[in-house]
Amino acid sequence: MFSFIRRSLTYVMGLILPTFMQVISIHQYYNYFDGKMPSIEDRNQLMIPNIANYYTLKCDFHMHTYLSDGIVSPANRVEEAWREGLDAIAITDHLEFSPLNFSGDKNESYKQARKAAEGLDLIIINGCEVTRKTPPGHFNTLFVTDANAVNQKGFLDAIKAACDQGAFIIYNHPKLTCHSESEVWTDIHEKLLKKGWLHGIEVVNRQSYYPHVHDWYIEKSLTPMGNSDLHLPSWMEFSEYQGRHRPMTLVFCESPTAEGIKEALFSRRTAIYYRHGLAGDSRFLEPLFHASVHVQDTLISISGEEQKFIEVRNLSSLPFRLEFIGSAEVDLPDAVVLPPRSTKSIPISVIEKESYWLKSCRLSFQVANCKTARDRKLFTGWQVDIEYIPVPAENRLLAHNYQTAY
Repeated sequence: MFSFIRRSLTYVMGLILPTFMQVISIHQYYNYFDGKMPSIEDRNQLMIPNIANYYTLKCDFHMHTYLSDGIVSPANRVEEAWREGLDAIAITDHLEFSPLNFSGDKNESYKQARKAAEGLDLIIINGCEVTRKTPPGHFNTLFVTDANAVNQKGFLDAIKAACDQGAFIIYNHPKLTCHSESEVWTDIHEKLLKKGWLHGIEVVNRQSYYPHVHDWYIEKSLTPMGNSDLHLPSWMEFSEYQGRHRPMTLVFCESPTAEGIKEALFSRRTAIYYRHGLAGDSRFLEPLFHASVHVQDTLISISGEEQKFIEVRNLSSLPFRLEFIGSAEVDLPDAVVLPPRSTKSIPISVIEKESYWLKSCRLSFQVANCKTARDRKLFTGWQVDIEYIPVPAENRLLAHNYQTAY
């Protein structure tokens, strides 16, 4: 009897709560934007450049709707993603919990999202979440052809059914559902890996970055992922007015299509954009940085004691913080911040001033908000030609007398 009452209450709350929260969120949304509901035309032009031979697609592969435990519709998720400048999304509603999915079709959120995305430049990928107690935890299955077939009672049966459809399997938020470090990676996860049934892992989920997982994806040759895991409306969880943005998986594709994304994920060509920074392999972060940031003039002529400036332009929507490494030839500031879509003048002066010289110098630095491992930042630099022209002795004496007199 108690079990029946509990199930009934859960069902009723599943009906009432999403509707109630939808009304509240719409009311708050309306007030939040000073009485003007945002239009779908108000798209954020998020500029993250392509790199050599690859398109850079901005993706979010983990979110929920009211067809499981979220509180917005699939159409809302499409509008949010399009407005925030994404190129592709996967709605991954829980297979095991869907009180408002009256059709019983586990592909329903995908179908509704596909319809809502018609005419928009947004790729919709069919996905679902296999949700189990930890261990093993929660797993997203992307590119399934039929989510109903994945809805199996046995965990391994569900993962196998997804893999039989050619799905890409992600281990979600490995630390969020764990009570101890030993639960994060267990024998069941090792079994999935050896069978080829595990392909990606969330290094970032929502606002959380998992340092150990960053090391694991490298060690276990998994694809690094960063996703929002949205349940509430996006503006409530990641408000740009509060300086936050949704985390994204940047996918480096040979073609800007669903097939191109799938090939890139299986080939491990991804990076993560989170908290106004990047995480991933240097083979992608370095070209992405240099595609974003350009030195305007690579020939610098410095005379005597003067200080010159290097003009650096950041073309992207990403901020970068540079930490310069000491040089024997030139003096640079310790750190410089390059805001999105900005031009910055970086002061530079010469250390070695005995005689004329012309050298090709490497200005080396770390990019502090680009992680290539848990405790390692992206190391790179610019190659510039520097000419030093010493001031004649008589001119130095005149300058000294002038400074003494005044």
